[in-house]
Amino acid sequence: MPIGGILKRRRLALAGAAVAIVCVGAVVLIHSFTRTPEQVQIQIRPGSADLEIRDVRFQEVSDDDSRWEIQAALAKYVKKENLALFERVRIRLIRSDGDTYLLTGDRARLSTDTRNLELTGHVTLVTHRGETVQTDRLRYDHAGRRILTDDPVTLQGRGIRVQGVGMKISLADRDLKLSSKVKAEVRP
Repeated sequence: MPIGGILKRRRLALAGAAVAIVCVGAVVLIHSFTRTPEQVQIQIRPGSADLEIRDVRFQEVSDDDSRWEIQAALAKYVKKENLALFERVRIRLIRSDGDTYLLTGDRARLSTDTRNLELTGHVTLVTHRGETVQTDRLRYDHAGRRILTDDPVTLQGRGIRVQGVGMKISLADRDLKLSSKVKAEVRP
């Protein structure tokens, strides 16, 4: 058999294996993210997402032993862009030291290769101590372990309310900085 024919057969075999892996992965994904099969609605639409799942629940342990728990009314995966899209999302980050952060928003975009995340629409961040941050857009930089926004923010905690524009939170240093137009109210 000519070499061209052998290469063509190998490519077809690899393509078939890739399709089988994606199908098996989808089935495993569906069963591991849901409690009962009746809750799963999966759709594959030409030209949009490669995979769409309703009522999704996802957990991941990061390389620093922190744990992510993502719940969303809808999740879409776009393979060629390495992108997971979520609607009506709730994300719980449990750090290896036990500190917990709860993030909620209308939409989220997760880059599956960098693990960077962007939440938009009615975004709220609640810390393990009960402080809340509210804004319209929030980004998580995985490599830098930072939470950032350039938008107006409102921070509320025990007897204090702070407003400003732009914010950086370093999860490694537990440091929060507001960038500009900072106003604070302190209540006894």
